[in-house]
Amino acid sequence: MPMSKKQLEKKQQAKKAELAELEKQAAAGDGEAKKKIAKLKKKMK
Repeated sequence: MPMSKKQLEKKQQAKKAELAELEKQAAAGDGEAKKKIAKLKKKMK
């Protein structure tokens, strides 16, 4: 199902916000957050 450019941009912004939150958690020492960051970065490529 094709997505409009606005929908894609919105989805990317949501992923970036989630990534920023996970990076904060990882900095606090959360190992699970580090795994999620790696997975999310792979999906974003």
